[in-house]
Amino acid sequence: MGITIFRPNNKSRPLRILLVEESEHDFLAFRRTFEKSRFASEITRYVRAEDALVRLEADAASFDLVVTEHKLPGMPGLELCKELIDLQISLPMVLLTGAESESLPLEALKEGFDDYLVKDTAQGYPGLLPIVLLDVVRKHEYRQAIKRMEKESKTRAPYDAVSENLTEMVCRSLPDTTLTYVNDACCRYFRKKREELLGQSFMRFINEEDQENVENHFDSLNYESPVGKIEYRVILPNGEIRWHEWTNRAMFDEQGGLTEFQSVGTDISGRKRAEEDLRQTEERYRFLAENVFDGFFICETISGNFLLINKRACDILGYPMQEALSLSILDMVASGENEKLKEDIRGEIEGTTITPLRGAYKMVRKDGSEFKAEVSASVVSFQGGQALQGVFRDIGEQEDTRKELEKARRLEGVSTLVSGISHQFNSELAEITGDIGRLESDFPEDESINRYVEPIYDATQRMSRLSGQLLGCTGNGEYKPEIISLNEIVEETITLVQHTIDPAIQIEPLLTDDISNVEADPAHIQLELAALMTNIAEAIEGPGLIKIITKNEEMDEELAKKYSGLSLGSYVCLTLEADGKGMNETTRRKLIEPLLRANFEERGLGVAIEPEITEGHDSRVSVDIYFPASESNKTTPEKANTEQPEGERTVLVIEDEETEVGITRAVLEKLGYNVLEVKSGMEAVNLARTFKGGIDLVFLDIVLPDMGGEEVYSLLMEARPDMKVIVCSGYANDGLVQRLLDAGVQAFIQKPFTVAMVSEKLEEILQRQ
Repeated sequence: MGITIFRPNNKSRPLRILLVEESEHDFLAFRRTFEKSRFASEITRYVRAEDALVRLEADAASFDLVVTEHKLPGMPGLELCKELIDLQISLPMVLLTGAESESLPLEALKEGFDDYLVKDTAQGYPGLLPIVLLDVVRKHEYRQAIKRMEKESKTRAPYDAVSENLTEMVCRSLPDTTLTYVNDACCRYFRKKREELLGQSFMRFINEEDQENVENHFDSLNYESPVGKIEYRVILPNGEIRWHEWTNRAMFDEQGGLTEFQSVGTDISGRKRAEEDLRQTEERYRFLAENVFDGFFICETISGNFLLINKRACDILGYPMQEALSLSILDMVASGENEKLKEDIRGEIEGTTITPLRGAYKMVRKDGSEFKAEVSASVVSFQGGQALQGVFRDIGEQEDTRKELEKARRLEGVSTLVSGISHQFNSELAEITGDIGRLESDFPEDESINRYVEPIYDATQRMSRLSGQLLGCTGNGEYKPEIISLNEIVEETITLVQHTIDPAIQIEPLLTDDISNVEADPAHIQLELAALMTNIAEAIEGPGLIKIITKNEEMDEELAKKYSGLSLGSYVCLTLEADGKGMNETTRRKLIEPLLRANFEERGLGVAIEPEITEGHDSRVSVDIYFPASESNKTTPEKANTEQPEGERTVLVIEDEETEVGITRAVLEKLGYNVLEVKSGMEAVNLARTFKGGIDLVFLDIVLPDMGGEEVYSLLMEARPDMKVIVCSGYANDGLVQRLLDAGVQAFIQKPFTVAMVSEKLEEILQRQ
C-alpha cells in the first residue's frame, strides 16, 4: 500500500490551514508570515471555536491541520481539541500561546495537541511558524500511515516497509535503550550497517552533556502521556556533533507494562544554526540599538509595526518600551505626513529611491507635542522576513544648539569690542585725571580751581566704574577692591536701572545712615545688584514693591548657624525684599541663579554671601547678602601728596601710548622722580641691562606691541633682580594681572589714576625698602 507524505516543495498542493484566532492583528501577522515565505498556503480563519467545529464536522478533509489560540470567545482552544478527538476527526493540531503561561503548552500536549508555538518575536516566532507547521503535518501523516499499516497486519513487516521508504530516521528500542530496529535512513545517517547498530544502546551516540536530559525524557513517558518530543546533540562516527529532534512513543502491553519505544528523528542542525544566527543577529541589533545616541527602530515594511526599538527612541517619544512596541512608526509621525512616509517606504522597498531612505518628518510625542526629526532608514532582513531599519534624531535640538553657538560667537565679538572700547575709554579718562592731578598740585591753595576739580574727579571715577561694569559683563573685568559704602552703591545702582523697570513697581531704599564700610569692588557689586533687581522686577506681575535695605549686623553663634560658612564678627547686611504677584518657586530660582553665577570670592571681592529666600502667604520674597564690615572709614582718596622723595629716585616708564607716557611722566616728575621712557618691551630690557645708574621702580604697561607683560617682567628681573615693578593698564585682565602679582610684582594700579593714587602707591612700595 502506498503512503502519501506531504512535501513542502509541492507547488500544486498548498498547505491548507484552518486558523481559529480572535485577534485581527495576529491573524494579519500570521498571513503575512506565510506570504513572505516560500511555502504556498490556504488559510481559512474562524474567530470562534464553535464555528470552526461545525465546519470540521462537515468538511474536515478540506484541511491539512488546525491552528488555534487558546483564549477565545466561548469555547477555548483546549476544549476544541477534546471535541475533535471525541468526534474522531484526525487532523494535526498546533496551539498558539503567549509567553505568560509555562504550564499551558504541557497541558496542551497531554490533551492531544501535536505541537505548540509561543507568539514571541524574541523567540523567532515569525520565522519558525511555517517550518513548525509543515513539520507537524509531515509527522502526523507519517503516524497516520503507520496506524493504517498496523491495522492491516499484526506483524511488523508492513511497518518496517513503510519506515524504509521514509527520509526520517526511524528506530525501536527496549526500555534499557537497546536498539531493536533501525530503518535504512538511520543506517545511512550514522554510516553504519544495520547489524552494527542493532543490539547497541542508542545512548552511545548522544552527547555526554545531554544524556541525563534524554534519560529524564524517556522516564517521563507513561501510559497516560506516552508521546514526547526532545532535542539533543548526537556524535557521528567522524566526531562531528549535530542537533537532532526526536518524537518518541512509549508502547505498552495489555497489562500496561512498558515494552518498547518507537522513535522518529530528523537532523535539525540547520534550524539550530539559523536560530543561533538569528539570536546573535538580534543581540547585535540590540547592542547597537542601545548604544547609539539616536533613536533606533526596526519595523514591518507594510504595517510599520515596531519589531524592535531602543530606549533612546522611547525617551525622545515619551513612551515606555512595552507600549512603544505595540505601536507603529506611522503612529509617531504627524497625521499630515503619514502619506509622505508611506510613499517613501514604498519607494525604498521597490528600489526607486536613493538608498537609504532619508528625510525630515514632523514627529509626535506621546504628550501630543511635535518636533522635527531627521530619519534615515533602509530595508533589511529581520526574523526571517523583510523589515525597515532606521534611526532618527531630534534636529530641533541641533537647531537650538546652532543658535546658541551663533549667539556665543556674537557675544564673543561683542566682548572683544567692549574690551577694546573700555581700554580706549580708560586711556581718555587717564588723561583727564592726569590733568586734574596737575591742577591740584600746581594750584593747591586756589579754592576756585578746587571747586571745579572735585566734581570732575567724581565724574571720572563714576565713568571708570561704568567701564569696569562693561568689562564685568564680558567676563574680562579686573577686580579693584576698595573701601566703599554700600549706601552709595545702592543709590547709584537705582539711578542706573530705574528707567528699565516697570513704573508700576516701586523701588524703596531703606538705608542706615551710620552704615559701616566694606572692602569690595564697587563695579562688580553694582553689576550683580543691578541683575538681582532686574530679575525681581521681571518676576513681579503687575504692581509691586522692591525694598533695598542696608544695616549693620553682628554675626553671633546663633545667627552663624542659620548662615553656614560665615564666621563670627561684624557684617553689613544688604537685603532685597519683593512684594507682588508672581513671587513663587520659579522666582526663587531666578533670584538664586545670578548669585550662584557671581563667583564673588573668585573675583576677589572678599564677600561672604548667604542668600535666604523666604516665601510667605503674602507673596513676599527676600534675599540677604552679607559683607564683612571694614574697620576703615576712608572712602574717598586723599589729596595728592606732593612732597619730594628723599634723595634722587629713578622710575622707568614702559608705555607705548604717547599720551599715556606724557601723563605718567608729568605725575612722576611732579612728585620729584627722574623718569626714563621706553615704548616697547625689548627697549625696556636693553635699557635695564645697559643703564649705568640705578632704577628704583618700573611702571609696566601689560599690553605692549612686541612682548607680553609676563615675558618683559621675567627679563627685567634677570637684569635687575632688586628692581620694584608696578603693573598698570587700562585694559583689565584679571588672569594676567594675578599671574604677575604671583610672580613677584609689587602692585597693580588701574588706569585712570590720579597723582594721589600714584603718590600713595609709590610711598608704600619704596618704604618697604
